[in-house]
Amino acid sequence: MMNVTNDLRIRRYILAGIMLAVSLGMVYAGTSGSVSVSVPLPSTFVIKVGGPNIYQAFITGGNGLPIFVESNFSRLMNNDILASSACASGCSATLDPGKYNQTQKIQVNVPFTLAGPTAAIIFPQNTFTTPAFNVSGNSFRFDGPRIDDAARKFQAVITCTNLAGTGCHIPIVIWGALCLIRASQFFNITTVGIFLTRFSSGCEVLSNTITGDLNQFNNSSLSTMQGVEASGMSQRIHDNTISYIRGGAGIRVGGGTINNAIHNSAAGNTLFHNEYGVQTVSAIDVRIVDNTIYNSTSHGIIVSTALVPSTFGPLVIGHNSIGESGQGLCCGSVPGLESHIDLAGSRCCWYSVSITGNVMLDRQANQTTKTDIEIASQNYRNLTIVGNSVGKARTTPTILLSVTPFDRTWIIADNPGFNPQPVRGPLTAGATPFTYTNLDGYKEQIELITIGDMTAFTCRGIANIIQVDAISPILNTLDTCVFTYVAVAPTYDVLPT
Repeated sequence: MMNVTNDLRIRRYILAGIMLAVSLGMVYAGTSGSVSVSVPLPSTFVIKVGGPNIYQAFITGGNGLPIFVESNFSRLMNNDILASSACASGCSATLDPGKYNQTQKIQVNVPFTLAGPTAAIIFPQNTFTTPAFNVSGNSFRFDGPRIDDAARKFQAVITCTNLAGTGCHIPIVIWGALCLIRASQFFNITTVGIFLTRFSSGCEVLSNTITGDLNQFNNSSLSTMQGVEASGMSQRIHDNTISYIRGGAGIRVGGGTINNAIHNSAAGNTLFHNEYGVQTVSAIDVRIVDNTIYNSTSHGIIVSTALVPSTFGPLVIGHNSIGESGQGLCCGSVPGLESHIDLAGSRCCWYSVSITGNVMLDRQANQTTKTDIEIASQNYRNLTIVGNSVGKARTTPTILLSVTPFDRTWIIADNPGFNPQPVRGPLTAGATPFTYTNLDGYKEQIELITIGDMTAFTCRGIANIIQVDAISPILNTLDTCVFTYVAVAPTYDVLPT
């Protein structure tokens, strides 16, 4: 009898646990992977435009009569829906097609879903300088509607640094965790389209269309923009189309003076007619992969550093398609001076930087891309540039080292269109003992052309045979060969591999 009683108790506990898990929308792991159980929020509202300055909210499952009617969309959202007892533990709303004039910030402090078609258009008015949606709650979801921010394009910009969002007129600012912004449109953005603050985490920005004002792209009086600002932790910015972002990046991963972007990724996005396609600043564990980037005003991808030295990285830039950078169409940029990928960190240091498998090409008759990859700073450690397809830019070499490699961890190899470089020589050794150092970043060898009256030829610390056509071991970055002779200097070729 005791065993039967215990068995019944165990079954009750299991059933109670399953019911609790379902109520919380937990994720179950099965033999085929994790399955998300989607549970509706407690209350769902349907919002309709009933006429000029008439906004109505119906509750699903009700009697068909509106439970809230307002002449102001912001008041309907803030005072009626989000402040109602029906939304105390979270709720959802669906916008019917129509135009929604927004005159005040909508403050979201609870789990909230706002869905609707792209024909449901929210128009923030030039009556407030805060975000259209300022989200401090967790589990916010914005799925489908359009925000057109054209009315606020000439407002002054203040950095969004406080939970109230004072002075930052941005469509959506996220301070909480686990948000999903998907399949929506953000038109005529004036500062940042979507801002994931450094306090946010676990957000997904997927399959959205974000664009600045096409007619004001060259207007120098407008502020610097970012399509998506991805600070915080574990953010995924994937499969978006972002264009006409002046003075900034389609996607910026991290910014400011500290490591405020951790484990973030920008993947599968289409980015065009932006100042930069992707920019990363002061970030930890960043992946910029599988993006299509073209017609950037400046660089396709730029990697810089914050105002305070720190340890950044690892960073993966892989399998992107980048074309026609350096357009110089706005923001003071001059055509032909910028590269597809630019490493320009002015402070120490990025560690474990991998640039692999990217395809870069400038197809224009009058090319605007200076080089494919430019390394303009020594503040990179364990730098690998391998397997990129390059070679059709305005100038050569298409991978440009503007600085001396920092250490032996720099590797530039197997990049079609760049490797191998042409043979250099014959060159004449300098004053004895003359030391040749590989400062090119790629592997190479030394071939003796004439030997003069050499007495020693030592490469990588190993004595080599002295004879015409003798070839050194492979020299990696910063490896050396030392030529020692009496009076007649030898000559040599440098053979890149």
